[in-house]
Amino acid sequence: MEHLDFLGHFHHPWLMDSSFSETPPDERLDNLIFHPKNQSEGSINVGDYTCDACARKVHFTTNDFLKAFGNSKTRLSTQEHEAACRRRPLRKDKGEAFLDFHCPGCRRPVRLVFEPTEFAMGCYYFTVVALLEGQSPRS
Repeated sequence: MEHLDFLGHFHHPWLMDSSFSETPPDERLDNLIFHPKNQSEGSINVGDYTCDACARKVHFTTNDFLKAFGNSKTRLSTQEHEAACRRRPLRKDKGEAFLDFHCPGCRRPVRLVFEPTEFAMGCYYFTVVALLEGQSPRS
């Protein structure tokens, strides 16, 4: 079933509800700190997000955060992005950035908010400080 919005656009019911909840990141991620120095020494800094809606794991490396740092592009829909920004605005004073994705298992929108820390001139490591999860379209 699709719904017609006030502008005359059709939307699937799961697109209508773009509310996000905030979950402590350590409940879904097995690593919260991503440091490039560790990668250069041969051990890759990795972490897995485990979706509680479908149990699918999503793998991250420091490079994923490096690519997202300073990049304001989102992989979420405009509606999902705006809802995530309303739920947990970025703290610009902390230099926070986000890494957005949809769970490959259930298509749930997810936002990881991370904070950069400069450890040498122009070199940063990243700490995940917030996790936002939207509604799974399959729930």
